[in-house]
Amino acid sequence: MEKAFFILLILSNFNLSAQNTDSVKTIHSNRYLFAPSAFGIVKGAKSYTNIDLFIQDFQFGISDRFSIGAGTSIALNPVYIMPTYTYQINDKSALAVGDLILCTTYDNFNYGNLFYGLYTRGNIDNNFTIGAGLWTSKLGKYETETIEQTPDLSFVEYSVKINTISPAFNFSVQLRLSQNTYFISENYWFMINMDAIADLRDATTNYIILRSEHYAMEETVLAGILGLRLISKKNPSRSWQISSIYVFAHHGKIPDKYKQPNWETDNNEDGYSFFPVPFISYTIKF
Repeated sequence: MEKAFFILLILSNFNLSAQNTDSVKTIHSNRYLFAPSAFGIVKGAKSYTNIDLFIQDFQFGISDRFSIGAGTSIALNPVYIMPTYTYQINDKSALAVGDLILCTTYDNFNYGNLFYGLYTRGNIDNNFTIGAGLWTSKLGKYETETIEQTPDLSFVEYSVKINTISPAFNFSVQLRLSQNTYFISENYWFMINMDAIADLRDATTNYIILRSEHYAMEETVLAGILGLRLISKKNPSRSWQISSIYVFAHHGKIPDKYKQPNWETDNNEDGYSFFPVPFISYTIKF
């Protein structure tokens, strides 16, 4: 681990003429793929990013140290805002503090909040960022729904409010590969309580569900994005990010109640899940 950190420290100090403020790289240095760096953006700078044609992200430079981001999906659900304050320590180091506020706009009203701090080392071409924060969220709803399944049998769904309070860590890196091409990676570790469902089945038929109950399934998540940033040679204010999201999750314990006969859940206790998702985005800064 110490060796890897030392190598990154060396890479982050390669200059490669990156301190020229007219460089095409300068306008892209405040973000990796989604995660911010501590470099920030200057007053009046604005950018728009489209992610997989589904997510719309906007960034605004309120001052040279303070910026705010906002975004949503094409369905306008959920929405988020992300204010960030940055402080340049010297030519190679910067600090930032920010908050990601996320909430749904319809269906069940749920929210998430990530308060975080960042340290970035390097220049606008080669750098890495270490971040830590506190993630809190609420899932679920308060009411209990009763649905008549047949004239002789009622189906009851018990809903619960699921809360999460967890530390979260981030590590991001950018390396210049050529004049207009960069390798970028950002990685996250956090814990979250997911909404899981257990069904109580009729003992005689085994296919009739008598009752369903929601419960919290704790998951430890390692997730990240690996990819390339391709800056347009004709218009350096535009770039494409071609990458893939990976999610590796470890499932926690199932409550003893749902291990009893006739109870069934699709979750695997102490199981693992892994899946990649294509991540293509387009950014324009103006």
